[in-house]
Amino acid sequence: MRPHRGFLFWGIFFTVLGAIVLADRQGWIDASQWREIGRLWPLIIIAVGVLILVARTQIALVGTIAAALILAGLAGAGLARGTGFFAGMGDCVPGGSQTFEHTAESGSLSGPASVELELNCGSLNLAAAEGDGWSVDASYRGAAPQISATGTSLAVRTPESGSRRQEWEITVPPDRLERVGLQSNVADVTLDLTGSELADLNLEANAGDMSVTAEAGSIRRLDLSMNAGRARLTLGGRVESGHLSVNAGAIDLCVPPSAELTLDVAEQLTFATNLEESHLTRSGTVWQRAGSGGPAVDLGIDGNAASFNLNPSGGCR
Repeated sequence: MRPHRGFLFWGIFFTVLGAIVLADRQGWIDASQWREIGRLWPLIIIAVGVLILVARTQIALVGTIAAALILAGLAGAGLARGTGFFAGMGDCVPGGSQTFEHTAESGSLSGPASVELELNCGSLNLAAAEGDGWSVDASYRGAAPQISATGTSLAVRTPESGSRRQEWEITVPPDRLERVGLQSNVADVTLDLTGSELADLNLEANAGDMSVTAEAGSIRRLDLSMNAGRARLTLGGRVESGHLSVNAGAIDLCVPPSAELTLDVAEQLTFATNLEESHLTRSGTVWQRAGSGGPAVDLGIDGNAASFNLNPSGGCR
């Protein structure tokens, strides 16, 4: 009998995860000495890459076991230290000032405008605000973030010279936005785009947590890629097309009960969904639900060593 690789991955993952935490609690190991464990976060990306490369080869079973051991080892070490896994990554990059500096800038957007965000290490909170003004309030260690703007664009980026932790508070006018792009690494991200009518929303995150709210608006094209982390999407309007991809993590999608759904889900042994339990009908790889006057949402979805949940009981906030 061939083992189910999805069950094998999660079985190994949780067994090793629990064993590390238990060993620390019993005093068999001292996780407090693992101060630099967060520096090894690139191993997460490597493990995911290996899992994808060998997914359909004869050594797929070996790749699944190796990925489970690496991810569980890092996650278990973080939990045993009591700081949380991603918080255990510390300041991400050595060097720079030990104290936080502060900068703030503001301006206005005439629209239709593009917002580009690139954050390596830290937190980002973007909120919609009425009017035509934007503002960036940033705390940082090391070098200051790079902020550039015109009447139709705003860009905030981690400095090219490298930096330690950055914490950004950004406000933008929702009715001026046309495109929002985000790239984040080792970061906690919250985006509130309520009221925006977007032509393009492109999100890419590695090793972090992301929460996106886009209610009372619409998105022509939505693309999200999450690697080694969790993404939560709350959509209240139409999504004409797009793709959600997750590796070694989870995506939760919340939509109105009245929404018409068309979800094309790529089959993968290490990818679990709750679509059958959500009473969607299936035809091949496409899962559908007839709407009752609500917005239409049309998305492609795939994942490896990951899960996708539609309207989870705890919500997507």
